[in-house]
Amino acid sequence: MMTDRQLDLIVTHRPGNPQVEITSYGVLHGEPPAPRHGNGLVAIDLTSALRNPHDDESMRQMTGLDEKVHDYVMATEGADEILDYAAAKIRAEYASRPNPKAPLEVHVYCRGGRHRSVAIALALRDALPGTGIVKVSLIHRDVYKPVIQPTPADQRADADQDAADAGPYVPGRDLVHELAERVLDSYGADVRLAQVEQLAQDEQWPEIEGLEDGQIEELLTEVRDEVVSRGDGRRR
Repeated sequence: MMTDRQLDLIVTHRPGNPQVEITSYGVLHGEPPAPRHGNGLVAIDLTSALRNPHDDESMRQMTGLDEKVHDYVMATEGADEILDYAAAKIRAEYASRPNPKAPLEVHVYCRGGRHRSVAIALALRDALPGTGIVKVSLIHRDVYKPVIQPTPADQRADADQDAADAGPYVPGRDLVHELAERVLDSYGADVRLAQVEQLAQDEQWPEIEGLEDGQIEELLTEVRDEVVSRGDGRRR
């Protein structure tokens, strides 16, 4: 059973009719809440933004209501910029809303609705009074729903994103030089890429284990080019 403090953190309402209604949720727990007031909607998409506490087993079962998780999210590079931009956007949309008698709706969502969206929604609630919006309601729709385990497709997508974030693969020069020596010992300087690939396969080079196909091709091409350049130097 949840404590009164937990419930107070989940559903908060400042005195008077709210000027802004904030809802946090997770896209993996169903459709977004339907807009209710016809004043437009400010949506803050965190599905691929900020560090995800779900990836840390020590925080997976915790929520953005826990100080450790909240601090972890807010310490992520870019969190302050997201918060400042969102607060300014909400202030501008609030000032121009079609129906001044109804609140502006704000949706803050991540994948599971448990960590990032909750932390940012709480931070927004506390930041908005500084923009002149003092009456804010807040509800965390999915904060205590079961943790959703990533599917293999999710894991592949995360791995692809990590690879993209890391930038292009650049083989180390020391490794290229070492492998070039092996090729020179076997074939000499007049070598084709196919021969380098065959040698790597025959000798089961441990240096290429764990690399993607494209990275292996890039590394072996660098090795071949190094071997050829050494041969050209010798001929000169």
